Amino acid sequence: MSINDSFTTEMRRNARLIDIFGPKPLFIGVYTSSTAEQMLEEVKILADNGVEAVYLENVNKTYFGDCDVDRTPEDLHKIGSVIRKAHDMKIPIKMGVNIMPNGYGSEYITAFDAAHDLRLDFIICDAVVGKYSLKGIDRILETDAKGFLRQRRKNPVFTIGGYSPTYGKNMDTRSQETLLRRLSYMSDAMTVKNKPSEGQVPLERLEEYRSCVSKPLILASKTTTSNISLYAPIADAFIIGSGARNADKTLSVSSIYAMNTALYIDRMHCLNR
Repeated sequence: MSINDSFTTEMRRNARLIDIFGPKPLFIGVYTSSTAEQMLEEVKILADNGVEAVYLENVNKTYFGDCDVDRTPEDLHKIGSVIRKAHDMKIPIKMGVNIMPNGYGSEYITAFDAAHDLRLDFIICDAVVGKYSLKGIDRILETDAKGFLRQRRKNPVFTIGGYSPTYGKNMDTRSQETLLRRLSYMSDAMTVKNKPSEGQVPLERLEEYRSCVSKPLILASKTTTSNISLYAPIADAFIIGSGARNADKTLSVSSIYAMNTALYIDRMHCLNR
């Protein structure tokens, strides 16, 4: 395949991603443990610094190991109020939520209802694959996937989902690739990330994932100012957490600027091929 053909393939694969967010977008998270005022201020800072999308985490239910922890009505009201105020203020940034788990059972219904009610631009579904090994994925494809896709048709918000090693424990690379391939039709874009203790996804593994999935591939772990240029030619977008923050958890404007600059350079290289 020639470079021009490769570029055309990339544009076709990323057509909806680019239409909504632009090429090589950054998705940066805002801590929902902050006050509503702090959250809104961070949304404004991100927009002012050229970030394309911001996500608020865990809007419905969060799972910590075997312990279910429900968000309180106050938490949900706070998150909803921040999103509505951002809309009212016409802050120029795409807004979404990261909701876990929502790839099985009925949790994803809440995710799509929230997307509709809050006029969200996207949802991040870390657990689209569920807490299952490859052996158990058939149950998702036969039951939960039908309901998941039904909700997507009802509320066609841009849906980001994919594979996380946290859920696919003890799966080898081939099984991970099979899982990504079989589930890629459920989302508009696919995420890949390592366990928190393992650092960034190895470059060669990301290239293997890229070759087996025809959807936009979003890198979602341990992206920093020092390695984003290395991954930019392969990943189609980046979900940034701690890489956009200082040691005291405040937003690092200098890091955000550096990452946006690296992605801008990569975009220019693409256009000049």
